[in-house]
Amino acid sequence: MEKNTSDSPNPLKLTFKLTLNQPIELVYDGLTSAEHLQHWYGPEHVEITSATSNPEVDGQYCIEMHQKDDPTIMRFLGKYLEINPPTMLSYTSAFSMGEQNSPTQKTKITITLQEKSDLTELNFEQTGFADKRSLEGARRSWPGIYDNFSSYLESL
Repeated sequence: MEKNTSDSPNPLKLTFKLTLNQPIELVYDGLTSAEHLQHWYGPEHVEITSATSNPEVDGQYCIEMHQKDDPTIMRFLGKYLEINPPTMLSYTSAFSMGEQNSPTQKTKITITLQEKSDLTELNFEQTGFADKRSLEGARRSWPGIYDNFSSYLESL
């Protein structure tokens, strides 16, 4: 996997590009199928306990996890806004922690995929951060999560 990150002129926008050694259909399925999401969609220090995904417009997804030394449930959840298998998906993303905790402000994630020979180029864009602190949290988290994604795909 090759990874490039860039700072955008919009200070509350995160973009990066990955090159993955898998066919586009597998990459797309890995991004949208609950069966795959439960294996990679979280930082290294968490255990994913469940994943649901309905990858169609207005369909929802939810990935539940907890830190290995803390049983408090954390959730990534949202709704699919636009899909065009296997080249594009756009969805909202929010995070919540614990049973009573309300989700964070929603951001929008758009992923485009392009097939290049035996490789797939993934372009990631996340917008709508509430503040720079939220952006920095995402900037720290996503590289590890996508390292997990790449490793998972390589194991298939």
